[in-house]
Amino acid sequence: MTGWAARDYEPGDEERILDLFELTYGKRRSIEHWRWMFSECPFGRGIMKLLFDGNVLVGHYAVVPMAVEIDGVQSNAALSVDTMTHVKHQGRGIFAFLASETYEECQKRGLALVYGFPNENSHKGFVNRLRWHSFGHMKNMRKKLPIDAKSIPNSPHDVHEVSFFGKNIDELWRSISGHFPVIVPRNANYLNWRFCQKPSVDYRKLVMNDETGVTIGYAVLKSYEGKEHVVGHIVDLMCVDARVLPDILVSCIRCFITQGINEVSLWVPMISPARKILERWGFVEEAMQTYFGVKLLSDDMSLSEKVVSFENWYLSMGDSDVF
Repeated sequence: MTGWAARDYEPGDEERILDLFELTYGKRRSIEHWRWMFSECPFGRGIMKLLFDGNVLVGHYAVVPMAVEIDGVQSNAALSVDTMTHVKHQGRGIFAFLASETYEECQKRGLALVYGFPNENSHKGFVNRLRWHSFGHMKNMRKKLPIDAKSIPNSPHDVHEVSFFGKNIDELWRSISGHFPVIVPRNANYLNWRFCQKPSVDYRKLVMNDETGVTIGYAVLKSYEGKEHVVGHIVDLMCVDARVLPDILVSCIRCFITQGINEVSLWVPMISPARKILERWGFVEEAMQTYFGVKLLSDDMSLSEKVVSFENWYLSMGDSDVF
């Protein structure tokens, strides 16, 4: 990298970043999506390192600040996104160089860790060059659905669709905060940014209340058009305790069937009681092409012991920037 120097994002770089994104991933990202991710995140603006060869953007690495709650105590963290190297400049160490520069900036800002979901192409680089703790492939749970919604029982609770998340979700989060070893806080501010303000994606948001009107769970759904058929993704799911898990899951399944969707999939955390429920219902686990890993930026041993164990993480599809 002799003679080259990374620099931070500057206003006006967006168009060249979007051009490199299209060249790298084969699809065009809108400027609205870019602003949503890097300028409007409730935890802070994105941290981006760019490398130019003359006027050509040849490398880009970025993280989005996130909060991660560890045993009920909030730590500053970041989600790794948009690893990009120009096709004509690959194999020159740009990825590792920019990532190291980004992590140094993260440490200056007091971030304790970076986590992310590398694909097959970048996974080895994260592990071998950047010394990430890798936990292997993410596991997906999937099931074919019956065609007739009449075969699915109704939930005994009030389950209704909402356009945004309100104070009732904050009350739900306060009641369950601290019950998870490692989790991104599911408060209304975060959920509204992630699922209500994201451009060009239509999420369905279900909220479940008990007989007194207290919110006891929510789910976020998304339809994905695959090569052969449409798959329903349960992108995020949370409830007050395991007793009401079947009720919110049943509501999700009924919702998909009424849309004509006959297959559903979701990520189920190792620590979630939903795993056993879904196994009894015939859901089958399968490995994905997506990995999960963590880069520690802090010397705090108590923190590292928690986050380097995959079983401690509560992860849904919504924790990834892909879904």
